[in-house]
Amino acid sequence: MTRRIGLCLALLATVLVGWASGAWAQSTASFKLSPTAGRPGTTIAVASVTPCPPVAGVTGPARADVSVSRGSTSLGKASFPIDAAGKWSGSLRISTSASPGAAQVTVFCIANPQAEGAYFDYAPRTFTVLAAGAQLAATGRHTGGLAALGASLVLAGALLELAGRRAQPRGMPRTS
Repeated sequence: MTRRIGLCLALLATVLVGWASGAWAQSTASFKLSPTAGRPGTTIAVASVTPCPPVAGVTGPARADVSVSRGSTSLGKASFPIDAAGKWSGSLRISTSASPGAAQVTVFCIANPQAEGAYFDYAPRTFTVLAAGAQLAATGRHTGGLAALGASLVLAGALLELAGRRAQPRGMPRTS
């Protein structure tokens, strides 16, 4: 019984030390993602904000593996080279067969092609796949036609007011 309690306390201490040291903390490293929503077939651009740290003693080209997925379904993936400063960037295409909904974009830094597993990860981001006929928010829209219509209505109103004043006989009090 005492041995079991001792083992439980040792396990609890290991978990607490790991948690306190941040070993199991979620990454706060970040990357850019643009756009954050689009139809199937959309090309998205990704780039590091936080660089991948160098790995001492590792030779070979390091890379950043980017994946867009929903559950176990891959909607797109690509690998990008990491430069000497730890920066990476590139673009990838969302599958044309992707169904609407939220997908998770994950990035892992890989030391070299022979490396087993990632040595650095980024906080995941969300990309929303829109329905094929969905409208995106309009930005930078031309409003010249609406402005001309508004100006025409104001001018028409002023002309009607002026015509109404001229049609009124002189000396008659004005009614509102």
